[in-house]
Amino acid sequence: MEQKELWDEVYRRNPRAWRGTSSIPVPCRGRALDVGCGNGKTVSALVEAGMEVTGVDFSTEAIGRCRVAYPKAEFVECDASSLPFPDGSFDLVTAVHVLENLEDGRLEEAASEIGRVLAPGGYLFVRCFTPDDMRSGDSRNGIFYRYYRPEDVLELFAGMDVVSSERKDEPTRFGTVRSRAECLFRKRSRTDGRQERRGSEQQQTHSGNYMTGYTPDGSNYFKYAGRWHTTPEPGDIIYFYSSSKGRIGHVGIVERVDASSKTVYTIEGNTNSDGFTTNGGMVARHSYSYASVGGTNRVSGFGRPKYGTGFQTLKKGMTGDAVKTLQSNLLLVGFADCVYYSANKNFADGEFGVNTEKSVRMMQEANGLEVDGIYGTDSHALLSELVSVAKASSFSKSESEFLQAAKKVADAVRVDGWKYGNAPALPFVYPICKMTSCDRFIDQVLCYCGLHDVGNRDSAPLENYLLGKGCEKITSVSKIKAGDIIKLTTGHVFILGNKKGTQWERYDCGSDARIKSKQPFVEPVENFKCAFRLPFKTEKQKVVMLGQQHAMNFVPGLKIEADGIRGSETNRAMVKVLQTAANLDKWGNLEVDGVVGDKTKSAFSKSRYIKKGEKQYMVTAVDATGPCGCTSIW
Repeated sequence: MEQKELWDEVYRRNPRAWRGTSSIPVPCRGRALDVGCGNGKTVSALVEAGMEVTGVDFSTEAIGRCRVAYPKAEFVECDASSLPFPDGSFDLVTAVHVLENLEDGRLEEAASEIGRVLAPGGYLFVRCFTPDDMRSGDSRNGIFYRYYRPEDVLELFAGMDVVSSERKDEPTRFGTVRSRAECLFRKRSRTDGRQERRGSEQQQTHSGNYMTGYTPDGSNYFKYAGRWHTTPEPGDIIYFYSSSKGRIGHVGIVERVDASSKTVYTIEGNTNSDGFTTNGGMVARHSYSYASVGGTNRVSGFGRPKYGTGFQTLKKGMTGDAVKTLQSNLLLVGFADCVYYSANKNFADGEFGVNTEKSVRMMQEANGLEVDGIYGTDSHALLSELVSVAKASSFSKSESEFLQAAKKVADAVRVDGWKYGNAPALPFVYPICKMTSCDRFIDQVLCYCGLHDVGNRDSAPLENYLLGKGCEKITSVSKIKAGDIIKLTTGHVFILGNKKGTQWERYDCGSDARIKSKQPFVEPVENFKCAFRLPFKTEKQKVVMLGQQHAMNFVPGLKIEADGIRGSETNRAMVKVLQTAANLDKWGNLEVDGVVGDKTKSAFSKSRYIKKGEKQYMVTAVDATGPCGCTSIW
């Protein structure tokens, strides 16, 4: 199994893994990113400290549980080696017990990504187990583990200033030791002026502020700048490890890459025809394998200079693919002018005309840039960031939050005097046209709930977009419920509210009259065709029950469906778990049958349950079944 699948299985089988709280330093205020958030222990500490928190993990199970447990934080499912955030997005990054699980390649990529998304002057806190920890050497369920000393962590983030670094050893009652490395770093800001420079003949390169000819300094700069990689691209600076010097001792330029054979071809100075040696005295081409990179391998890694991107300023009258890309991105983030819709034309036509200029002006004005309608470097940086946010969007609301959003959007368009018409996908981002319709109203509500990529839907059917987002299609009117998006045989769509007798509340902007009226309306659902049910955030009570069901399945012979419903099967399973625990704790010789008979009732008297702390297995059983399990017996 892949590492992601193994971790999903861990959280699926043991939803209460790694209980307790996480004590971490919080040296600043603002935005925090927890890399490898797991079940949210560190997220909880950051939220308590007043930070604006985002957690990332590549485990679908972990992210799903965190979204329910910590509604004040945001969560994104992604790999630590590819963080979907703009440069300098966070004031604090935490990596608590995550480096141990990153294989070669992913480790260096993750370190580089952490450096990239950390703001200048921001802090990084790293905690990991050392080789002397009691867990060291264990192989658990095929999951990758590796252990680090504090000096290993310092080397990995060598480009940052060290605030503190220590090893913490904690003896256990079993005679073993919990041993952790804890390091706090600060990323240098542009005003620090701390970058070391060696020699008097230093020359500036395209890599930005990199002004050194000393190879370890050069590699540290790329690590600090978040541009250190283990997979090469043409134009990278390749760094080589020198076994005789015990450090990086040689560099070259990557000319080309053969990904199929993991071979990198270089041009190097101060080398010879056979390969690099000290003061080789010539310029030559060489090739190396990059299958293993870092550590004491010959290839240490690749620095990626900040070369010119080939960006072209775009303005009215220009045509081509670059204009078409700009128009597509404007559509994605909701800044496409509505004139093209009323004319029934394709906005992304590759022609920078009046409407494209208007759209650029809309984006500039809404974000505080100079409003000139010219797509220059500042506008390009802004749009790139907006696109990154839009592509990372996901739905994580409950039914009640979705209906609250529908109410807010309906009230806003009514108060602002909007009209019914053929509107752009996201007119409310810059309400110059003040038009909406039944399906565009739903787009607006979805975007309000975090689905920014709905703007990219353009003229595609709403149904296709909803199904692509994992919506369930309901074809029976008897199964509809609040929060569903209803489609009628006429093609009309609206958001279904709560049931009122034989009728339903609805949020609907399908005509001028509806837009001008206070919502929701109360009407019967007639001419029903189908409904779409969003993947709403699961209620906390149901997740607890799912977790209990998964936990109970660890008892030999039990295999119940984890459906979140406390039915007869789950009730019997709860009793079996408690009967098994009672037998293990020597409370009696009970038949594990799930039936509450006299012997079972006697074994589970309230006085014994209250003293459960004295019984090891009963504590575990009560954790698995919850108080409702004992209540079934009492």
